[in-house]
Parts: sequence; C-alpha cells; structure tokens
Amino acid sequence: MPFQLGVQSADRPTDARRYELQLQRGDTVLLGSDGVFDNVEDAAIVGALSATARSPPQTQARAVAHAAYTVSKDARAWTPFGKHALQTTGQRWLGGKEDDVTVLVLHFGHDYASL
Repeated sequence: MPFQLGVQSADRPTDARRYELQLQRGDTVLLGSDGVFDNVEDAAIVGALSATARSPPQTQARAVAHAAYTVSKDARAWTPFGKHALQTTGQRWLGGKEDDVTVLVLHFGHDYASL
C-alpha cells in the first residue's frame, strides 16, 4: 500500500522513502503514482518511453499517463494490481484500477539541440 498524504491520513512527509541514484548523462528517470504502476506493466512503461525516446520529457510523461488512464478504464484488463492481489490474497481482480495518475519524467543531462 502506498503512502497516503492528506488530512485524514496518519502518513506524514517525513515517512517518505528517500533514494539516492547514480545518474549518467542520457539517463531517463520516471516517477509515478500507484495509478501508473497498478495499471501498467513495467515492460509497457519502457515501451512507451522507447516509442517516444526522441521526445521531450513532457511528451513521454503524457504517453505513460495515457497508457495508465486507458488501462484504468478497461474492465477486462489483467493488471499488475490484479496479479499482486491474486498472489497475496488469492482474490481475482479483473479490470483496471481507477486511481490518480501522476507521471514525472526527467532526462538527465540530455542535449535537446541534437534532436
């Protein structure tokens, strides 16, 4: 279960996990909410990023967000959330999971002049 920030939540910003990454010029970093990762397989996210590889980060973020939104509305989708629910609880969850979708894409040290 993700952290939930809000007035009725016990989670606080200080509860958040911190990560340190060693980035190299040309790396792409994607951050997303559970509305993305519950609905879209990692391979499909990589596919969306690859299909828009020569695009600005905003375009890539929109592509991933669109994929998550589309799956969230599909009543027949077999999603990462559904697979995890089956593995952990034995309950079958078919269909996308409607949720907030937030995506941030960062290109580290990318030179747009060369596009």
